[in-house]
Amino acid sequence: MTVTGCVARSASGTAFLLNNVEGKGVTSKSYILVGDDLDGHVGHFIEIKGKASNIGDDAKVEVKTKTKVERDEADDKTTETKTTMEGDLAGVPYLGVKSVKMIRNTCM
Repeated sequence: MTVTGCVARSASGTAFLLNNVEGKGVTSKSYILVGDDLDGHVGHFIEIKGKASNIGDDAKVEVKTKTKVERDEADDKTTETKTTMEGDLAGVPYLGVKSVKMIRNTCM
């Protein structure tokens, strides 16, 4: 799905939220973002492409990232990471982030 909204830190400061969400297939006005460090986008209005979870105890979203570094003087190196979030956090669904595009640097 592709949605737009404003990035904020969670009350605990350990997660990122997308608030005032709009877009096709939106089931919530807020999503907990999974899989990307969005510290540089807090307070920005952005577009996110990703996959949303359902709300409830069986909610699950998984984001996989694969990075390949090609080196001239050494063997190439491939790194894979996987972030998984499960369960329900205060009725807010998760959104696994695939890509981020800044629309404007303020939420207003």
